[in-house]
Amino acid sequence: LISKLSTSGLKGIAMLRELARYKELVLRPVVLAELAPQREALLTQLLAQLDSLRDEFENSSGQFGFSGASGRDKQTTGKNLPEIVEKMVLAKQLQEKVEEMVTSADSLMADLAQQLERFKSKATELRVHLDDCQKTWFADWVEDKEGELRDDRSPLALKLTGKLMEVQKDDLTLRVNYSDELVQFLREVRQLCALGFRIPDAIQFHADVAHRFYRHGVVLKQVANFYNTIDTQIVRSQKPLLLDHALHFENLATNPQGDRTSGKEITWSDPTQLENYIEKLHSAAERLTQENRRLRQVHASIGEQVCELMDISLLRQQARWKERVESL
Repeated sequence: LISKLSTSGLKGIAMLRELARYKELVLRPVVLAELAPQREALLTQLLAQLDSLRDEFENSSGQFGFSGASGRDKQTTGKNLPEIVEKMVLAKQLQEKVEEMVTSADSLMADLAQQLERFKSKATELRVHLDDCQKTWFADWVEDKEGELRDDRSPLALKLTGKLMEVQKDDLTLRVNYSDELVQFLREVRQLCALGFRIPDAIQFHADVAHRFYRHGVVLKQVANFYNTIDTQIVRSQKPLLLDHALHFENLATNPQGDRTSGKEITWSDPTQLENYIEKLHSAAERLTQENRRLRQVHASIGEQVCELMDISLLRQQARWKERVESL
């Protein structure tokens, strides 16, 4: 075992894990005494590794507290995570690694009391620092969100009595009053809850309200995108043929009204009317899409037939040419 460990080339936490694999053998008095020099050297490496882990954390999280940037690229803990969540996950992963180091060192280095105490003291200092960072980040996040929620102009302000969609005056595009920032906010709340943070009641209430309408917001965004791009999908010469379908869809999209009995403009505060409206809007968009697709196919077919006419001699194949023209 001693020979194997000496030639393994492992250092720091990797060596600690290797020792833990042979824990029962290592803890035998004779082996423990024989491995004393290696274990003392390992504790020294672990002390240095704690410093490296802290430096790496400061660099990755953007918290250049005491050592400055190390020049390494920012590490990513997961794809598409909100920044606040990514930093929290990074801190928690490091905490778990430090706890693993302390637990293993406790059981394998108990006889090296002085060096072990120094290591545990530095590990505790790092864990406290990680806790403080998470508390600070969370407090800052809460303060930012509470401030945004108080601001009616904020993208997070889902006004339940406000319009579902509005046509922008500058470019005449249709915009849904359910912002991407609101979707991001929902993800942050959900993931921070999963990490064990207690979300303040005011923020949680707003997240619950926004979540109720999330599915509708996604559908309306798809409809708005269709509205904003349909003009590029229609063959110019065929626009008059689609006028009725297009006007019906545009009227629904830009003027959401309730049923005939109420006639009131639909807002986020009426889930039943909203559901019915989205169904009608989706149906109108589908009819316009299908009719446009049919007309484009006809247009393409006619284009192919015209191209074929160009290959038919009007002098030598007059009958065939006339037949093709009549079929058009």
